[in-house]
Amino acid sequence: MTNGIFAALRRSLTALALASTLLAPTPAAAAAIVIIGSPTFTYDLATGLATFNVYRIDNTSFDSGAVTVRVELWAYAKPYTGAAQPGYRLASCSPGESIGPLSYIGDIRCKSLPFTPPPDGTWTLALLVTEYTGAPANDGYVQRDYRSYDPQVTFGTLRPSTTLVAVEYYWAARDHYFVTAFPVEIAVLDAAPPGGWLRTGASFPVYENPLAGTSPVCRFYLPPAFGDSHFYSASPDECAAVRAKYPGFSYEAPNVFYVPLPDTLTGVCPPGTAIVYRLWNNRADTNHRYTTNPTLVQQSLARGFVLEGYGLTNAAMCAPPY
Repeated sequence: MTNGIFAALRRSLTALALASTLLAPTPAAAAAIVIIGSPTFTYDLATGLATFNVYRIDNTSFDSGAVTVRVELWAYAKPYTGAAQPGYRLASCSPGESIGPLSYIGDIRCKSLPFTPPPDGTWTLALLVTEYTGAPANDGYVQRDYRSYDPQVTFGTLRPSTTLVAVEYYWAARDHYFVTAFPVEIAVLDAAPPGGWLRTGASFPVYENPLAGTSPVCRFYLPPAFGDSHFYSASPDECAAVRAKYPGFSYEAPNVFYVPLPDTLTGVCPPGTAIVYRLWNNRADTNHRYTTNPTLVQQSLARGFVLEGYGLTNAAMCAPPY
């Protein structure tokens, strides 16, 4: 892989981190499409089907022309307020007719909708009305109005989560870093490391199982042609984008561990957690470093690494307390 391709990868990942554009619908600057009343929904995990009931959807614009809308049920780790955040679309329904200016469609009843539950965990559910604009994300639909629901809903069986330690290793001859929280991998690397892998002494805590407010961390292996390295992300959006854009990467797992995800606009981590920085070596033999240590961040930047993260803090994920 050339430097140019990896520069494109870095730019695309950064753009995804800032905008969360693959799975989460983009909020509109000014909504002309509004929900009237209190829509309801049901879902059945046994049958995998959902239903929606919406009293009315209005097009309040004078000059928008006829618009095509869709009703969507989403699951979010945090309460949905209209701002973009990672989430999972569980079901969707197209009413089947467009809405002209200063007009509406009413009594929308969608039945037997395919329902896909989110990963095991506790989620806030929100019903969104989206408008088709041809945008690159979410099948071309962008969010126009929503209703968020309390209390949160738990899918699957949540086990008390064990805190693991993600341990960093370094191979000096290759100038590559590797981090893992798998106890088996750690034991192998410590006992008889393949090649030149040695502990750096750096580490950070992660969760083994999902907890409310956490996000699964995916892991990719980049074969030798792409750098012979590993890539991690706590953003389901970014995981999906990398998987789609780079089929040559090996998608090892969607949930090697769990951590809180920072606010994707500001980069702020939840109280009591620490920023995990992701740094890219900016070379053809691509490699990433993950650390909570600001001193190591500065040392890496001085060596030519580039930060990849959200907002002004450049947080890629958030580490829980030990």
